[in-house]
Amino acid sequence: MSVDIFETGATVALLVLSISVHEWAHAVMTTALGDETARSRGRLTLNPLSHADPVWTLIIPFLALQFGGMFVAAGRPVPYDPNQWNGRLRGRRVSRKWGEFLVAFAGPGSNLLQAFGAALILGLVLASGQLPLADLSSATGSLQSNNAAASVVWALDQFIFINCLLAVFNLLPVAPLDGEKVIAVFLPDALAARLANLGSWGFLIVLFIVFRLPDLINTPILALRSACYGLALLIAG
Repeated sequence: MSVDIFETGATVALLVLSISVHEWAHAVMTTALGDETARSRGRLTLNPLSHADPVWTLIIPFLALQFGGMFVAAGRPVPYDPNQWNGRLRGRRVSRKWGEFLVAFAGPGSNLLQAFGAALILGLVLASGQLPLADLSSATGSLQSNNAAASVVWALDQFIFINCLLAVFNLLPVAPLDGEKVIAVFLPDALAARLANLGSWGFLIVLFIVFRLPDLINTPILALRSACYGLALLIAG
């Protein structure tokens, strides 16, 4: 069943913002390590046009939201060159392995910050009394264009969910996702190399998890979302 097209468009816009910050964070980290590749390719920016992929950031999420289906989305990967890293970050030595970890974790780490940042704002909105706590469920259920406070709450709720999803999904320890390089630093070199060289099998494993083992993703997403709401309600009093 299709849903309100304006609501779908608003959700995709929030998704584009979340992904843009995610990719920008990758670019910031590799640049901080001394690599100018991202900057030279125009990726050291929050401009969504630099990070959005027409198919994976816009078309597929829009169709999935509009007509029902698994919510899968991605931005354009940020290019980087570890050979340009100077081995230091803010005066501290950083090995290549830990450099890979930092660049990879910067993306999903930014999504965690976005989710909890939105939760903080949600808590402040609720604390202001503009929207009674009793109306929270209805406000997050659908976009109410005739109620400004409810619209803000709906957008924050969607933003929290999107960023929880992006954080969890990207931390799956399977190439080409960020999680592969995040976990590699804790593994023996031989096993880390095998994970990095899965090739097309990695993409198939990701698809298998998404469509056959969705609870591996849904459970931590819901746990993160609950933590965000716990913060919001704590602030709201």
